[in-house]
Amino acid sequence: MKRLMLVWVMILCLVPLGAWAEEETVEWFSESSELYNSRGEHFCFEIEGDHAVLTDYRVDPDASQPAIVHVPDTLGGVPLTVIDSNAFNNYGGSYDGTKVECIAIPEGVVALRSDAFQCAHDVRRIELPSTLERIDGYPFHHVHADISFPDGNQFYQVNDGFLVDTRTDALIYCNSSSASLPLPRVSRVEDWALENYSQYQVTLEFPDSVTFIGANNAYDCVDIETIIVPGSVVELADEALRVNTATEIILNEGLRRIGAFAFEQTEITSIRIPSTVEWIGWGAFFLTEVEDQDLGLTCQIETEEEYEIRSSWPDDDE
Repeated sequence: MKRLMLVWVMILCLVPLGAWAEEETVEWFSESSELYNSRGEHFCFEIEGDHAVLTDYRVDPDASQPAIVHVPDTLGGVPLTVIDSNAFNNYGGSYDGTKVECIAIPEGVVALRSDAFQCAHDVRRIELPSTLERIDGYPFHHVHADISFPDGNQFYQVNDGFLVDTRTDALIYCNSSSASLPLPRVSRVEDWALENYSQYQVTLEFPDSVTFIGANNAYDCVDIETIIVPGSVVELADEALRVNTATEIILNEGLRRIGAFAFEQTEITSIRIPSTVEWIGWGAFFLTEVEDQDLGLTCQIETEEEYEIRSSWPDDDE
C-alpha cells in the first residue's frame, strides 16, 4: 500500500501545473462591440458585413495576464476573419506582454492589417492560422516573437526564423534568432523585413537572388559599417537603406532605380553609382556628405516637386 501511495504521489509531481490551469472555468460575456471573460481579457471588434474584425485586445489592470492568448474564432456571432491595425499594440501597456508566451490567432482569419502587432515587444510567440491569405504592410513593427504556422499555410512559410510569402518569393519578417544566419535566397525584401536582422550586422550583404529592397531595411543600425547591394537588385525603394552608421555602400551594375531618401542620414562620404542606374529619387543622399557632391550623373533625377506629387495622399473625394 505504501508503495502504491508513493507511485501516486510521484505521478502527481510529474503532472504539469499548466494541465490543472487549463481546467479553469472561464465565463464569457458579450456586448455590442466587445467580448470579455472572467479572466479580465477583452476582445474588441467591429462587424464588417458577414465577418468580424478584431480591433483591440486588453486585460484589466487588476487581472492576471494569461500566458496563452487564445483569440476567439467568433465575435458578435460572426466569424473572425481580420486582425486590425494596432489590435495587439502594447505601447500603452494594455496587457502584460512580459507574461505572454503566445498569441494564438484562430483558424478562419484570412488577413493581418499593417501594424496589427506593433509594439508587442515582449510576446514570445505568435501562432498564425493555415487560413491566412494576406499580410498587409508590416504588422510586426517592434516585435521580436517567434512566428509559426502550427497547421501549415499554403501561402507563407517560416524557416530558421525567416517569414516568406511563397507567392511573391518575398521576405517579410526575421526573428532575432536568425541574425547569425545568412539571409534566405528570395527575390524581394519587403519594407522593414530586416528590422530584427540588420541591427546585428557589421556588414549587411544581400543575396544575389534579390531584385527589390523595400524601405527601412537598415534603419537605426548603429554597428553597421558596410552594405553590399548585388547586381541582381533592380530597384531600391524610397528610404530603402536610410538612417544608419554605414560608411560604405557598394552598388553593383544592374541597379536601375534608387528611391527617394534611399541613403538618407548615413555616414557615407562617397559612392559609385552604377552606369545602369536610370532614375534617382529626390533626396537620395539627404544629410550625407555626398549630398552636395557632383557625382557626374546622367540619369533622370527626380525633383522635389515631382516627389511631393508622387508621394502625396489622394484627396478623399477622388
